[in-house]
Amino acid sequence: MSATTTNRPQCLDALDKANEVRFHRADVKRAIREGRTTVPDVLLGELHPLMEGMRILDLLTAQPYWGLRKSRPVLAELRIGERRTLGSLTLRQRALIADAMMGRRDT
Repeated sequence: MSATTTNRPQCLDALDKANEVRFHRADVKRAIREGRTTVPDVLLGELHPLMEGMRILDLLTAQPYWGLRKSRPVLAELRIGERRTLGSLTLRQRALIADAMMGRRDT
């Protein structure tokens, strides 16, 4: 063992990190549902590092009245794969999605 290792198992550190990611994403989705923030705000703002691995489809479906049936056609129209992560989207793609969300609010 090297001097930099701790007595805590690596798997516990990984679990803590995974929980931190899940809790942060759940907080963002809850804020969207409650109206404290919007999908365009999340997309156009500075992306938190814990959000980079989140799929765009999961973010879109966090909105009230937005399920797969409404989200998938928006992404298909923009030619953006629904499995793309927020961190892999370009600024242009994020702006396109945000524009589409502003034009289709609760419709």
